[in-house]
Amino acid sequence: FDFSASLSSIALVFKKKDAQNLIKDFFDAQALENKKLYEESLNINWKPKQISLSTVSGENSGKIILGLEFQTNIYSEIPLLNLKKELAEKTFPEAENFLESKAEISKVKIKFWPFWLRKIPQDLNRLELKLNLD
Repeated sequence: FDFSASLSSIALVFKKKDAQNLIKDFFDAQALENKKLYEESLNINWKPKQISLSTVSGENSGKIILGLEFQTNIYSEIPLLNLKKELAEKTFPEAENFLESKAEISKVKIKFWPFWLRKIPQDLNRLELKLNLD
């Protein structure tokens, strides 16, 4: 008893990074003023919409149309250096009120050390700002 079989397969392969770059380029082309794409929240789903494979003179050729869906968060870009300059020499209540008045900031938490400080230092190197985008 002899048995032989042949198998051929076709695979569509591309790097996930290429899809991410495509989405970033698409987002940048939308020209949303002062908005940034939050890359850690990027969720990509692709599904084949149409597949047509044909054999032409012994070679495999064809095409596939993929549907690409993505979800991501965007945020308003905040120029931290300008923000530091505006905060210098403010008291902590003034700084908190100032930051809460900014539309692009949803929550403010100010920590200071040493405990006897009453104003934000004028030296911008002594001022640290952290953005939490989650």
